Amino acid sequence: MKKHYDFTNAQQGTLYRPPESLRIPIYLDDDVQKKLLKKKRPAKDVSTLVNSILRSQIDLADMLK
Repeated sequence: MKKHYDFTNAQQGTLYRPPESLRIPIYLDDDVQKKLLKKKRPAKDVSTLVNSILRSQIDLADMLK
C-alpha cells in the first residue's frame, strides 16, 4: 500500500445503497427448487412463484394474530 493516497477529487457515497433497496440473493434447497420447478406455470418464473407463496403465508400469519 502507498503511504499517502490523494482523495482531493473523491466523491463520498457514490456506491452507497440504502439497505431497503439492497436485493439479496436467496438460495433454495435442491428439493424445494425441484418441487417449485415442477409446479411452475409457463408464465411464471421461480422468483414470482416464491414471492406469491411468501405473500400468502404472510397474509395467513397476519390473520392468525
